Amino acid sequence: DSGRYSFRRYELEGLHFVPLSPARWTLAFHGWTVLSDTSGSRQIPSYLLPSLGGSTTLRSYSDYRFHDRHLLLVSAESRWALFEHVDVALFVDAGSVAPRIREFTLKETSYGAGLRAHLNSSTLARFDAAHGPEGWRLLLRLSEPFRLSRLTRRTAAVPFVP
Repeated sequence: DSGRYSFRRYELEGLHFVPLSPARWTLAFHGWTVLSDTSGSRQIPSYLLPSLGGSTTLRSYSDYRFHDRHLLLVSAESRWALFEHVDVALFVDAGSVAPRIREFTLKETSYGAGLRAHLNSSTLARFDAAHGPEGWRLLLRLSEPFRLSRLTRRTAAVPFVP
């Protein structure tokens, strides 16, 4: 609470699913912001900075690609049922990190398509093909793309060295 690396973090996250055709077509919207605050000469250790990039944020970028004091992310996904337990999805992600809140933009973007294998209440596997300014990235994951940060932390578990 009083050391050189003391800081406060505020997170706000929302996830909303809109069933357009309950058994066939669903829209998913996700928003997440992280605001960090320090006082005096205190600092935030680099490995605890909020980060963007990876399979649950900006999917066309590698994990922890962008990191800074503040984070803003918005994502949208349209899912259509192909079969009872297989969906196809189109998605777009946009976000940024910034040293000051007023510098937020949604300049980092990725978009793509994917397949979801699921049960009634959980995703078994997903395959995404994501495109962004750095090219294409293929992802095979055993998790839902929108996992709330309170359930899975989006900060590096070990110190990050660029």
